[in-house]
Amino acid sequence: MNFRKKIKKIKSYFILSTESRLIMILLLCLVSLLFTVGCSNKNKPPADDNNNAENMKEIIWRGHATIQLNSQEKNIVMYIDPYNLDNQNNDLDNNNLNNKNNNLDKADIILITHAHYDHCSLADAIKIAKPSTIILATSDCMNNLEKLDVEKKVIVEPNKKYDINGIIVETIPAYNINTKFHPKENNWVGYVINVNNRRYYHAGDTDNIPEMALLKEITLANIDVAFLPVGGTYTMNAEEAVKAAGAFNPKKAIPIHYGSIVGTKEDAELFKEKCDCDVEILEEN
Repeated sequence: MNFRKKIKKIKSYFILSTESRLIMILLLCLVSLLFTVGCSNKNKPPADDNNNAENMKEIIWRGHATIQLNSQEKNIVMYIDPYNLDNQNNDLDNNNLNNKNNNLDKADIILITHAHYDHCSLADAIKIAKPSTIILATSDCMNNLEKLDVEKKVIVEPNKKYDINGIIVETIPAYNINTKFHPKENNWVGYVINVNNRRYYHAGDTDNIPEMALLKEITLANIDVAFLPVGGTYTMNAEEAVKAAGAFNPKKAIPIHYGSIVGTKEDAELFKEKCDCDVEILEEN
């Protein structure tokens, strides 16, 4: 009888020991897994919290007033006032509008501020357009763009908001105060583009107009990057652009509309010297 009890006791001990060993093995596996995950996370680089240098790579100055905006988030390419792209001859044969043999990024959206040839250029629009391109332009541009075969052409006017496939584009007036090159009654525009978690303002051909101060809490609120003309003659000069920037206080300003038709790099440098906000002078690309 005592022998049988001993056998049962040994079996019970063996069973308990086996269960204990299984538990220990499971615990060791769990600890090992947690350690591996912890090391993996530790070795990951810190998240890019809207790093300014990275975002600035999304901006390309193509010379004069032409800006290219690229959005990896939306997978789109936008051009504002494309002109003299790739420095090729812009003379067009009206019977041949296939002028796409270039290395330029093709546009998903083209924004045109007004009808002057150095902003509304059919030859340059052709270089970057594709069948799915959407163009926003003032009404007086439409005749010039008539032969351009794209998905949609939208007529814009000042103080409006447009939703282009989820990208919100707002317009504000752009005009001269003391000269007649860009009359207010023409209803030409500047654009505020909301993309890349930023607000970009391209002023178009304009002077330091009252709307810049009047709209600083509305359309021009929280502008991350402002593209401001500084070349003078047809637009505001560098010192006037400094006052314009002070009217709505962008986080960063980039001078444009110089270096080809009118204005020099010295105008851009003067603007940078006197402006209170951060200023970056881009190299033409």
